[in-house]
Amino acid sequence: MSETLTRGVQGVLRGLGLRSINAQFFFSYSLIFICAALTALALFLSDRDATQIDRAGAQRMLSQKMAKESILVAQGAIPLEALQSTIQRFEQSHRLLLQGDPSQGVAPLQQPEVQQRMRQVDQRWQQYRTVVLAVAQGDKQALSSLAGDSDALLGQVNEVTALVSADANRAASQQRWIALASTLAILVLVVLGRVTGMSWLMRQIDELRGRLEKVSQGDFSAPLNA
Repeated sequence: MSETLTRGVQGVLRGLGLRSINAQFFFSYSLIFICAALTALALFLSDRDATQIDRAGAQRMLSQKMAKESILVAQGAIPLEALQSTIQRFEQSHRLLLQGDPSQGVAPLQQPEVQQRMRQVDQRWQQYRTVVLAVAQGDKQALSSLAGDSDALLGQVNEVTALVSADANRAASQQRWIALASTLAILVLVVLGRVTGMSWLMRQIDELRGRLEKVSQGDFSAPLNA
């Protein structure tokens, strides 16, 4: 079995023009490096997806935080700057999700359906921002619509988060399969290198030793193939 496998692998490698043992081992090591790089890339991309989910999920918390802070500002419990800071965080996070920022290594959400929902969130946000600032200034009419506007924005942000999460899960599944396939490929290459490469090399060494022993005994009938 080992001999048949060795001959088969050698036939393939020689068919690719890899006739020397050095070229064959270099080829196998290159394949192992490529598989390891694919595994590392899959792990890196999964971390990026998690960052997008965290950022989208944080928008839900910030939308509700603004509603609470606007009421507290109107009551004089906290300064207006606290609400403005939360508004700024929401807008910055929203911009990063929609447009990305290469300087920070943040990629935008690229799925068409998610982008459409993000534009709807943006429209809702413009209205909600006006409401929370009006509530902070003591506007009673704005206060009466705060709960409805807050729930509407929360619902839209929830939809975006669910879409991002579902897409990330699909990507993570693909990445897991890539990592698994790459790992299995590395194991197969290592086993083949040990079984076929070393077997072939040791056979050549044994053959060379046998012929050299004949030469040492004065028998030159077996030529050495260079």
